[in-house]
Amino acid sequence: MSGSGTGSRMSAAQYLELERAASAKHELWRGEVFEDHVLVAQTRILVEHYVRQNDGSWRLRALEAGDQLHLAGVAGAILIDDIYRKVPLPTDR
Repeated sequence: MSGSGTGSRMSAAQYLELERAASAKHELWRGEVFEDHVLVAQTRILVEHYVRQNDGSWRLRALEAGDQLHLAGVAGAILIDDIYRKVPLPTDR
């Protein structure tokens, strides 16, 4: 994300990666383990949300337009549509 001003825009994936990286530094510093892992597609509306289970395994939930993302330890929800609000996506052919 080089440059500044109105021409620079951060994609949803870049934003969540930044948030994850910032959280990772904080969480690792505190010695805690992540409970959520989120992957955001850049070519279509799809968010893969992995949630750590009590036995250490991961459960996958695929989220699409109209769905909500609920993260452990975060009050409220993130609308999937909001993640993609300003993201240019390829159109269907």
